[in-house]
Formats: sequence, C-alpha cells, structure tokens
Amino acid sequence: MISWHYARSGIWPCDEQEKNCLELLRRAYPELNLQKINVITQYDGNIGLESKNFRLDVWAQDNKGRIYDIEMQTTNKHDLEERMQYYAAGLNNFTLKSGPPYTKLKSTYVVFFCTYDPFDQGESMYEFNFFDRKTKTIEFNVGMHIKVFNSKGKNRDLNQKMLDFLDYMNGVINHAQGYIADLQKDINHYVNSGKWVDDMDKLAYEMNQVAMKAAEKATKKKAIEDAITLIQALKQVDLSSEVIFEKVLQDYSNDLSSDEIKKLVEENY
Repeated sequence: MISWHYARSGIWPCDEQEKNCLELLRRAYPELNLQKINVITQYDGNIGLESKNFRLDVWAQDNKGRIYDIEMQTTNKHDLEERMQYYAAGLNNFTLKSGPPYTKLKSTYVVFFCTYDPFDQGESMYEFNFFDRKTKTIEFNVGMHIKVFNSKGKNRDLNQKMLDFLDYMNGVINHAQGYIADLQKDINHYVNSGKWVDDMDKLAYEMNQVAMKAAEKATKKKAIEDAITLIQALKQVDLSSEVIFEKVLQDYSNDLSSDEIKKLVEENY
C-alpha cells in the first residue's frame, strides 16, 4: 500500500510522474480541463538570501503557464495556514520576471493532501478565496488558489475520482484497475527497484546540508552580535580602533573574516 513517506520524497517515478500528477490535478481541479503539464519533484524555492527557503514536494506548470504545487502532509505541525500562505507567495515570485506589468502575473494553485483534518470541521476539501468581509460578494481575484484535501473527511461531497484518491490515502483501493491501481504499481516498482534508497540518501544529505548552513548562519549571526557588543564595550574605555580591531580579531577570527571585523569596527566605533 502507498507510503506517504515515499510520496513526499518523489514517489512519482521519472517515467510516470507527469502522467500521475496530471491525473491527480485533474481530479483536484476538474474545472480547468488540464491537458498537459511539466513536472519537477522536490523543487527548492529560494526567494532571497535572508528569506526562509521552501521545498515544494511537486511543482508543475501547464501549457497555459499556470503553476501548481502539490504537497503531501502526514503530520499536523499546526502551521498549515502559514505554510500555505508562504508557499503561494513564493510561487508568485516565479511567475513574473522584471519588466512585465503585474497584469501578466500567472495563476498559482497550491493543493495540500492531508491524512488528518487540519481544521477539525469534517470536510473532505477546504477551498480558500479572498472576499470582501462586509459584502461577502466582492472577490479579490489575485489568481491565487488554495485547496486542502482531508482524507479523514466525513462530508464526502466531491467527485468520485477524488474520493477514490482520498480513500487510497487511507489504504483503500476501490477498483482493481485504473489510475489508483496503476499508481500503486508505479510506487511498488519504485520501491522494489531500490531507487528509493538512493533518493532517501540524497534527501537526507540535502536536509543535512540545509541544517548545517542554518547552524553556520546562526553561529555567524551570534558572533557578529557578540563582536559588536565587545567593540562598544572597549570603546567605552577609550581604546583606539586599531587596538579594538586586534582584540576582536583575536576572539572571533574563527567565525568572522578580517575584512568583516574591520567593517564592524568602522561601523560601531
């Protein structure tokens, strides 16, 4: 049966990922009449040196330029709303290059599949739009579309194909043939081929690199703060900037370069 651990790490095998993702998006957004998409699994988003990076489970774009993010969530970290907002905003950064007007902004679709009910309302699907709070009728059409599917939902007012997928998330295959059965075969092949081991190792390495970079960044930030405190303290006892530079260099040369320390002294002396 499906393992959502594999789903989050790229269960969509390279030969089948576009077919599988296209069918899943068709079930999530039947009104779009999707015909073709291009897929990237485990897409890393970086929207700025000082911004929090985000990793999209599956990133796709259709032939009309609309962008999709498919996310699998198995653990309730109680941050789904903030995560959805950040991912949706991050996607928008990739839809418009410098120069074109904002009217050229492409539509984005963020869809989360959860094995728990994030809002405890019993719905199988939650869909979010922006409306004027007073009139309730004026829609703020920003081209940002967010859906959350809950495999444990009690209200099953959805198309049968999507209900079949939600049942599949709970370990139930309703039909011996068709998309769900084929998807399970693809996953079984992926797991049995051993490729998932390489993918897990690669993912673990990448996550470790991210953690190391975050730790290094935190260490450097703390070193800068402490160095500034030291500079200001030594300044109070009337030491020259040259002497302060040598003292700070002696204490923080492992974390900061000579040029960085020189700049800190110049800015804080």
